[in-house]
Amino acid sequence: MDYDFVTDPIQQYVARCSMEHCAMGYWLTAEVGANAKQISTLLNAIERIQQRRSWEFELDGSEYSLQLSPEQALVRANALCGVNDPDHDEHEPFGGEMDYFDAESSAHCGLDDFKALLIDWQRFVGCSPP
Repeated sequence: MDYDFVTDPIQQYVARCSMEHCAMGYWLTAEVGANAKQISTLLNAIERIQQRRSWEFELDGSEYSLQLSPEQALVRANALCGVNDPDHDEHEPFGGEMDYFDAESSAHCGLDDFKALLIDWQRFVGCSPP
């Protein structure tokens, strides 16, 4: 997963991810920001899952929600939960025209990649490691 972090003109932290992962960037920007406690909670949840002390973790945000499992991290827009369901018929009438919209509303990656993203974000926003 490709990503970079910037500070916008009004001094807000912004995460930008590759097209297929852009929902992750939106989630980091809107739901996590520079909240050191939340970053620590997320990293601890990942550690518990990796050590097999937990099987999943969910975090509902105001715009996006996160689901962690031993295999992956999944970010989904709350407004569209159900629309981007893995069981949803992929043969939609709009075809490829909705690909970018789907990338903005849902993204997933491996748990290790997600952990690396969070650690890099933590460094960028200046939060102390847990």
